Amino acid sequence: MASQKHYVWVDYAKFLSIFLVVYFHAAPRLEGLGGASLHLLRMPCFFFLAGLLFRADKYPTFRQYVTHRSKQIILPYFCFFILFYACWLVIGKTMGTPEYLAVPFYQPVLEYLRGVPRLICLPLWFIPCLFAIQCTFYLVFRRMKRLPATFILLLFPFVNLFVDLVDTPCSLDMLCKDMPFYGIASLYRKEIFQFMEKGNHLFIGLVSLGVHLLLSYVFIGQPTHLQAVLVELFGSFLILLPVFILVKWISDFFGKVNIIEYMANNTIVILAFHTYSIAIIMRVIMWHYNVSADFFEGKYLLKLIVGAIAMASMIIPIWFINKYTPFVLGKKRA
Repeated sequence: MASQKHYVWVDYAKFLSIFLVVYFHAAPRLEGLGGASLHLLRMPCFFFLAGLLFRADKYPTFRQYVTHRSKQIILPYFCFFILFYACWLVIGKTMGTPEYLAVPFYQPVLEYLRGVPRLICLPLWFIPCLFAIQCTFYLVFRRMKRLPATFILLLFPFVNLFVDLVDTPCSLDMLCKDMPFYGIASLYRKEIFQFMEKGNHLFIGLVSLGVHLLLSYVFIGQPTHLQAVLVELFGSFLILLPVFILVKWISDFFGKVNIIEYMANNTIVILAFHTYSIAIIMRVIMWHYNVSADFFEGKYLLKLIVGAIAMASMIIPIWFINKYTPFVLGKKRA
């Protein structure tokens, strides 16, 4: 069965998706067609892969499922908060602008409890949002027939047209936006794996990429709210296909690479630590060249280098946590 096989290309895809997150957070912001394509790929790829790896048959009851997912993602979410909150109280709270220093000490706690961290470890908003998506899918869509389930899933992003869900608990605006990617990947996981195993699909990949680029061009302009929802929904699905085809080809060529699998299995650690690594690298560069943050504007090769160094540096917290504090990740000591 497809669910019993380990797919190397999925490790490559997970590695790519987390690197895109790291690259995105490195300065400067990528503009133009490249920036639009990155926006349409970055988070949908994360949610799609999470849905692709969903195994409903392993957890016959909702309680078992919630218990498992809580150990896997909610426990790390709060453990990392305790670590970074302590650092913020000791170091961060004594530095920064007057407005930053005036922030009440309890504000990060409230943000984390709501599932929308802002002051501390912002990228971890993904965790409570993913947890909410997973629980929703398990309760609502897992046993539903695929055709009506697919139709309802595709309607989720349009909720944002009628209800303002920005800054709601667990980032409900992002839940609605990304629910289709998680749900459809989970509903059609068998067919997706079979499709990827049948060949390189070069032609369909190129056609999909071409249509995606057209939609990205629309996204660069000033689309209406409805147009933006449509472009983000279908433009993201269209870029996922050629990217996965490319990743599959690369994985077939190089085979299993331990460091890629290692980092792909520890994406939550990278999510938690990478922005701090980027900040340190950028400060070192600014100190060495005696320049301000404006130095990075327009330097996209430097952005790639900073992202690559930050990604490589994540081996340190991954190794340390897995070796000495694996309980943080819901794991037992090896």
